[in-house]
Parts: sequence; structure tokens; C-alpha cells
Amino acid sequence: MGDTTSRAALMHALKEREKELDALYSLAQLFLSNTPVARILERTANILVQALQYPDCAWAAVKTPAMTVSTGAKEGVPSDTQVSVYPYSIEKQLTVTVSYYPSAGEELLLDSRERYLIESTSAFLAEMLHQKDTDTVLRESAKILQQRSEELADKHIALKEVLAQIEGEKQEIYRNQRRYIEMFVLPYLFQLEKSTSLSSTDRTCLDLLGKSLKAILSGREGRLLSRTRSLSPRETEICSLVRNGMSSKEIASFLNLAESTVERHRCTIRKKLGITRSSVNLISYLQSNE
Repeated sequence: MGDTTSRAALMHALKEREKELDALYSLAQLFLSNTPVARILERTANILVQALQYPDCAWAAVKTPAMTVSTGAKEGVPSDTQVSVYPYSIEKQLTVTVSYYPSAGEELLLDSRERYLIESTSAFLAEMLHQKDTDTVLRESAKILQQRSEELADKHIALKEVLAQIEGEKQEIYRNQRRYIEMFVLPYLFQLEKSTSLSSTDRTCLDLLGKSLKAILSGREGRLLSRTRSLSPRETEICSLVRNGMSSKEIASFLNLAESTVERHRCTIRKKLGITRSSVNLISYLQSNE
């Protein structure tokens, strides 16, 4: 009789162990699949109930912030309950509750094997939910980055088109400016050059005017203008005369200034242009920036 009882107990233990292994295998397959979360929670509750010693009296609930699923018998007062709580992701919490609801007069208790199964299942499920949340965040982030990348590409194309349009308009302005000078300014300048009644000062002014107009027509004036923005009007005037090869004495005579005043202006111009070294020739520097 004792051997028969021991054999029956052993067979029962082996059967329960087999149920536990089947449950763990099923849960592992479920957690590794691409099954939707709602279906995973529902299947987890069912697997837990079926893995218990008394599935007909068992009830299981799996709760997340987004949903709660439950399965099994739930009538009366539970005789035993296991609640496992695990946090996952950011400020999220998983709660797995398993209870026995026996018939009147019975008292069914969860054994250590069942408690361990519930606890380990809850831990693995929380880890799986965390992974799915992370994957969702990464996919959403990748989608946002892709969208922003496309928007930036579109803006880059639009910007290139605007810059090309501005460059085209700038070239058109330059062509119109050049045509205007050629049509309405140079003819009068040529007429003045033929005049025999001009004074030497007038002739110098005419020569400087001609050189300045040629610089505009050649498109070389932009670099020099950007370098001389910090100069005063008088310094700019002297700078122009120096660039055209006039000495301090000639500039002083032309502008009716003292030669020392011209030299002082030249010194200031060199400082403002950043060429304080004596080895750098002011005339060469100005002509090289045309």
C-alpha cells in the first residue's frame, strides 16, 4: 500500500513537473514571437492557469498600464493568492496575479513550484514588454529622423534653388550695370579724353575715373571694397589714389593737403588693413586685391 502511494505521488510530481516544463517552453516561444502584446498577455494568463495543479479552480490576471486580461474560475473567496509586481520601461508596471478559488469547504494552496513559475514568468514578461517598448521607441525615432532628414533634404534643394536664383539675379544686375556704363557713361568719357582744354588736375581726375570704371566692368572691385569697409571717406579717397600709382607728394598736391597729412593717412590705412609690416608695399597690396 505504501509503495503504491509513493508511486502515485511520484507520478503526480513528474506530471506536474512536465506541465511546468511545457509551460516554460510555451512561454519562451511566445515571448520570442512577434505576437501583439494583447495576445501575449492573454496567452500568458492561460498558460499559467493550465500549468497549476488545480487549473479548474485557478484564476490568473495580467495587468499593464494599457490593459488587463484575465482567465479562469473566480467565484467566492480565494484560498491562496500570489501577486508579482515588476517595473518595466519608464514609469510602467506589470502585475501578475494568480489565485485559487476552490469549492466551498476546500482549501487549495499554491506550492513552491507554482510560486516560482509565477514569479519567473512575471520577470520574463516584464523584460519582454520592456524590449518591445524599446523597439517601438527606436522605430518611432527612426521614422522621425527619416522624416526630418527628408525635410532637410527638401529644404537644402529649395535653398540651392533660391541661391541659384539670387546668383542669377546678381549676374543680371551686373550685366545691366555694365551695359549702362558702356552705353551711357563711356562715350562721354571718351569725348572728354579728346578734349585739349582740360587742366592737369582734370586730366588726372579723368584718368582715375576711367580706371575705376574699368575695374567695375572687369568685376574686380568687390574684393577691394570688402577689404576697405573700415576706412573713412578721406582714407578711401587716398587709398584709391595710392592704388592708381600716385605718390604721397602727388596725392598731397592733387587733394590740396600737406604731404605729412597724406603720410599720416597712409599709416592709418595700413593699420586698418592689417599690413603694419614695412615689408608689405601698400600699392602692391591694393592692386593685388582688385
